[in-house]
Amino acid sequence: MIDPIAKKVPRHRRPSRQKYLTSYRKTHKAEQAAATRRSRLKSKYGITPEQYDAILAHQKGVCAICERPPKKNALCVDHDHKTLKVRGLLCFQCNYFRVRHIHTPQLAYKLIDYFNNNPADFVLTWSPTRPPGEPAQPIDK
Repeated sequence: MIDPIAKKVPRHRRPSRQKYLTSYRKTHKAEQAAATRRSRLKSKYGITPEQYDAILAHQKGVCAICERPPKKNALCVDHDHKTLKVRGLLCFQCNYFRVRHIHTPQLAYKLIDYFNNNPADFVLTWSPTRPPGEPAQPIDK
C-alpha cells in the first residue's frame, strides 16, 4: 500500500530524491564548478574559460593595472558596459576603486596605458599574420 503522506509530497521534495541529489552534488562537485564557470563567463562576458586562461597567461597571472597577483579570489573580468568588450583581468581593488581612488601619478599612467592597450585585445583578436607583441587593430563593424 502507498503511504498517503508520501503521495502528497511532490517528487522533487521526497527524502529519497534529496539523498540522491546530495550524494550526486558531493561526487560531481568539480564538474559542476567547471560547468558553472563556463556558463557564467560565456553568458556574462562572451568568453570561454580557455580565453580567460589565455588572457591570464598573457598578463603573467597578475592584475593588468597594479601588477600584483590576486590575493584570495580569481581576477575579475573587466569589460566595457556599453559595448560589452572585454578589456582585461583586474584584481578586486583595481576593478572597484580604479576610477575612484587614484593617489599617485604612476597609477594614473598605468590606468591610461591599460585603457589604451587592453591585454584582452592581444589575446582575443590574435592572428598568425600579426607579429607577437604588436597590438591588435580595432575591429570596425
